[in-house]
Amino acid sequence: MKQLINEWRQFLNEGAIEKEISKTLSDEGGASGLDPLHKTAKKVEKDISKKEVEDTIEDMDNVTKHRDGDYIKEESEYEAAMRRLKDKAEDGSVSIEVEPEEDDIDLDDDDEDIAESRSSYNRDTIRKMVEEEMSRLNEKPAKGKAKQKVTASGKKVSYGQAGKAKGGGPRVKPGTSKGDAYCARSMGIKKGLSKEKQNDPNTPNNLSRKRWKCSGEKSTKS
Repeated sequence: MKQLINEWRQFLNEGAIEKEISKTLSDEGGASGLDPLHKTAKKVEKDISKKEVEDTIEDMDNVTKHRDGDYIKEESEYEAAMRRLKDKAEDGSVSIEVEPEEDDIDLDDDDEDIAESRSSYNRDTIRKMVEEEMSRLNEKPAKGKAKQKVTASGKKVSYGQAGKAKGGGPRVKPGTSKGDAYCARSMGIKKGLSKEKQNDPNTPNNLSRKRWKCSGEKSTKS
């Protein structure tokens, strides 16, 4: 029973640590070195090591490691949709209707600056537009591919082979001989790419290697 309680506590802590790491990355503008992330993780688990923090970050789908060592947080679909919508509003390709709040009725007609600062977006209009942008971002991967990632720039990258393994079950099984074979093969592909693409976390090859938990030519379970 004690072991079960400890495992459950560890499970809960992992979720809390990921939340703290994500918040710190957002506060830092989307990128941070390991030391600040280790420091914030210690708020949840005081004895956590840097290696454990690195392992936690490795399992976070929206965080990647840049070639200079910093960790970068990718936008969520909602964040990406809001950014795209804001860009479209700024370049005039979409128009967002505004309506005054109820408490704006006493404003002087000639005080346009105050009226503008206290106006609000029509909630139904902007909600619908955000949902439409998210729908565009959430399109299915290319035919035959298992996953699709939308990068911070809005680029859609499809990767991984779709379908189940022979006999059923998941196709991707890290820490197996099949995983080792994939990691060795994909490492050969990676070495044939330019340095820029080798270090780009959002190439199809690197995204697939992350799914297989590749470390060099080996596939790991953790």
